[in-house]
Amino acid sequence: MFNRVGFKWGALIMALFLIILVPLAVLIDRIFANIYSDYVDASVEKLATRAVMQLEQEPVITSDRIDLMLSLSDDAIIVFDKNGKILSRSAYEFFEQDTIDAQWREPLENGEKSYTGSRTENATGARYHYVAKPLLKAGKYNGGVLVMSNVTSWYDTMNQVRYWTLRSILMAILLAFVYTMLVSWKLSRPLVNMTAATRKIAKGQDTKVVVASKDELGVLGESINDLSVELNNYRKNRSELLANISHELRTPVSYLQGYAQLIENGQYHSDEELKKYAHIIDTESVRLSKLIQDVFDLSKMEEGMMTFYKQAVDIEELLEGAADKVQLKAQQKNLALDVAIQQPLQDLETDGMRFEQIIINLLQNAVNYTQQGTITLRAFEKKATLMIEISDTGTGIPAEDVPFIFDRFHRVEKSRVRDKGGTGLGLAIVKALTEALDGEIAVESVENQGTTFRLSFPIHTFSTTND
Repeated sequence: MFNRVGFKWGALIMALFLIILVPLAVLIDRIFANIYSDYVDASVEKLATRAVMQLEQEPVITSDRIDLMLSLSDDAIIVFDKNGKILSRSAYEFFEQDTIDAQWREPLENGEKSYTGSRTENATGARYHYVAKPLLKAGKYNGGVLVMSNVTSWYDTMNQVRYWTLRSILMAILLAFVYTMLVSWKLSRPLVNMTAATRKIAKGQDTKVVVASKDELGVLGESINDLSVELNNYRKNRSELLANISHELRTPVSYLQGYAQLIENGQYHSDEELKKYAHIIDTESVRLSKLIQDVFDLSKMEEGMMTFYKQAVDIEELLEGAADKVQLKAQQKNLALDVAIQQPLQDLETDGMRFEQIIINLLQNAVNYTQQGTITLRAFEKKATLMIEISDTGTGIPAEDVPFIFDRFHRVEKSRVRDKGGTGLGLAIVKALTEALDGEIAVESVENQGTTFRLSFPIHTFSTTND
């Protein structure tokens, strides 16, 4: 559970909410507490100062004057002389004509200008804020004034504020939790479905992810669907490849073994029959070598281990040489092979051997799939790009096979492996080599009418430096 992405996202979002809400609650509480505390302090301080100023102006502090001052305030004001005798009327535990406790008068007797504090009545639980100030006469201590303000209602108000703040925070956290669950479910559900889909794909099952959005998750879902299609095609073609390679390897090996044994045992009747057996062995060994080389080349290109040696190559000479190598096979099938170079071509910086491999492979395919007509090799330059077209009038490629023609292991003629189809690696190698040489390849084909392969390579400008 704790390793699920939904739980992790939910915990992260809840943590963010708590990081915001908890400090906000503390801040609100402190703001209210400080505002009201400052207000009470200022009020009591002001009352105490006013009382001191009024009493200090009196030549003699009388009980009538004190009673008049007390009638003007709701707070308790305790007045005592320099001996600690209480002059004001009784209030709380302070009784008129009693001596005030030393704890209240000693700080003022010691010269403090004022002191403040809070206290709570044990009997009633009432809470008070007090301020004490000295009475001076001719600059000397002459008693003191103690103002006590009942702040119980203030604490009750603050408790109410804290109560409603806490309720609001808890409600916000509950809403945040519900929101978090919905968001985490909404975000994690597509990933869970994609995970299940990828596991099915890994097991070889055909599956598809439902794409409900166009954001990053939607793009990921589409990528998984594309991957599923690619892997299904790959598995299908790989199975066909293994069957084809198994057959291709078994056939030449059996021929090589069988005819070699005939020759070794002297089971031939004439030199002509011996030459026939030797020719079969030679043909099958070439076929076997070609198959092994194709598999080896494709493996090296997939691993990025193929090395290319680029240099200035005379393209006209290379194309004519490639056509000459295929000419004999074309003549054997009574096919015309035309080479049309429209204008002098610039030298191309490329790997000549790999470039020739591309052209020969495409020309041989054209010959293999053409029963009658013409094979045309055209080359021309267009906007600093070398264009090469190889066209035939052969059987063409079915429309449903065109998108997969360059896929590894894909074969159009699946039922005629030895006659036409090969192993399905030739065009995959051609495409890989073309792209490795900075080129592009495309195909156009109409079934039973012919096929055209178009190659394009950027022409690099060669610079010379004079020493």
